[in-house]
Parts: sequence; C-alpha cells; structure tokens
Amino acid sequence: MADLTQQEWTSKLNADQNAVILDVRTPEEVAEGIIPNAITIDIYKGQGFIYEVEKLDPSKTYYVYCRSGGRSAQACSVMNQ
Repeated sequence: MADLTQQEWTSKLNADQNAVILDVRTPEEVAEGIIPNAITIDIYKGQGFIYEVEKLDPSKTYYVYCRSGGRSAQACSVMNQ
C-alpha cells in the first residue's frame, strides 16, 4: 500500500495494465461524479464491504479512491488483511 499524490496516482494507473479503480465513496458522493469503469464499494457497508472485497480478483492491482484519502487508507488496510 502506498499513499500517492494525484499526479503519481494518475501516472501509475495509466501505466499499469493490471489496474482496477476501487471507489470506496458513499452512494451520495458517487452520484456527484462517477469514475468510469471503477468498481464502487461503499466503505461504510461494514461487514458488507469486507464481503465485497473478498470477491475481488487478487491478481489485480487496485487503486483505491475516496474524497479525501482517509477512507481509502482504511480500505487498503482492510484489503491487506
């Protein structure tokens, strides 16, 4: 897990053929602006979030997105477990 600047995030994402964007914002936040081709799993789903993460392909590289960075760090922590 690495905390990336917006520029690093964009360049690494574009260079990674195995990349998947994981959007962990709430449904209300997603409604404000959808990220094309992103998988959306609300971090506030609690155990439901964990169940959804367990279904993800572990061979992929996930670039986790939230509005401010706190929830994406939390999501990465859960995913690393």
